[in-house]
Amino acid sequence: MIEEWEFDDVKTSIRIFTKRDLNILHDLYNYRVLTVQQVLHRYFGGQKYGYHRMYMLRKDGLVSGGPVVSHGEKGRTSCYYITDKGIRLLLREGIIEKPVRLAKHIRVEGPQIYYLLDVNDIFLELRDWGWVPLSGNDVKRHYKLNRADMIQGMLTDMSGKRYGVYLVSREPEELAVSKVVSDIRKSPIHSSLIFCKGEAGYKLVRRMANEMNTLVGGSFNVLPYNNGVRILKSLRSTGHVINLYKRYGNNVRRDEHGRRFSHLIDHNGEEKYIGQLLTGDLMTRFQLARYHRDDYLREGRKVLVLAWSGQREEIEQAYEAYPHIEFEWLGMDVLDALPN
Repeated sequence: MIEEWEFDDVKTSIRIFTKRDLNILHDLYNYRVLTVQQVLHRYFGGQKYGYHRMYMLRKDGLVSGGPVVSHGEKGRTSCYYITDKGIRLLLREGIIEKPVRLAKHIRVEGPQIYYLLDVNDIFLELRDWGWVPLSGNDVKRHYKLNRADMIQGMLTDMSGKRYGVYLVSREPEELAVSKVVSDIRKSPIHSSLIFCKGEAGYKLVRRMANEMNTLVGGSFNVLPYNNGVRILKSLRSTGHVINLYKRYGNNVRRDEHGRRFSHLIDHNGEEKYIGQLLTGDLMTRFQLARYHRDDYLREGRKVLVLAWSGQREEIEQAYEAYPHIEFEWLGMDVLDALPN
């Protein structure tokens, strides 16, 4: 049994393990698999010395490796996994605590590995920007979810808000997207981030979310895979979103009555609601669509919405019957101008 492991057999040629060594092993334990490129970029700044250090860890039996097989062809990329000996070392060094998982229960094979590698890229990128990731297995264990649930993990932003993380492939089958949307609807995590590898999946998620009446609360953020990570690096807390709002008006504040939208702004001499569609939140789109002209005449507040200029035609068409909803159109370069 794993609880009976002792540490006297953790003998290695490496006499002193660096913090970087232990961080690599810990990430392999948490994220289950990392590519050679991920390890070299993340821990060694792309330097070739990383190959030598990983060779030493592998020679000492702390990590194992092998090629990812894609459509029957080896060599697309190579990956690292943690071994039982590597887990024992983490226990000995106090990095993890008992009970722990065996290496055979951590290692992942088959098609699932591609999802996991893509999600790990997201987690490793956003972790450096204040987001806190939690692996899919840990999320399922914590929330007692079914093993077949499509959730790939969880991200917590700097404000403490939790998001279930989902990944949609480049050309997904409708049944797979239906399962993702259905799982989100039942999830105890009320907000979600859905990263889409291609335009087909992006459109399919949005269509099925509306058709399946999933927009009942929280936030439902549908993002392109690469630009989505870039957006979340900048908009990583409520405070960062508010700082962006301040570029377009004065006296940004919470709406204490919480009637429609969470924040108010003084804009062009008027008090208005303010919101954003930058993170692809379908719930915000739904709330905008429900703010009819009669509601506006009763409440007397317009809505100022920040949105991407690349989506202008589609958004203007969706809200052409809502003259009380105004837009500021942003380019992606606005993210580079935001303070860290």
